[in-house]
Amino acid sequence: MSGIYSMDQIKYLREIGINTLYGKPSDSIKVYSLGNLEIAFIPKHGRTHRFNFTEIPYKPNILGP
Repeated sequence: MSGIYSMDQIKYLREIGINTLYGKPSDSIKVYSLGNLEIAFIPKHGRTHRFNFTEIPYKPNILGP
């Protein structure tokens, strides 16, 4: 699992579910704040690592809303 989930300096703001022309991405987009920055993060393999390397929905992950 990515270290982004356990950073002390990062604060969870919201979660955004999207659908694209290519379908749903690997997971919802989570938005965090780090100081005065907002960071959007999408786990490539899904939060629970449900996608192996050959199953990752790359097009929806890259295209976005």
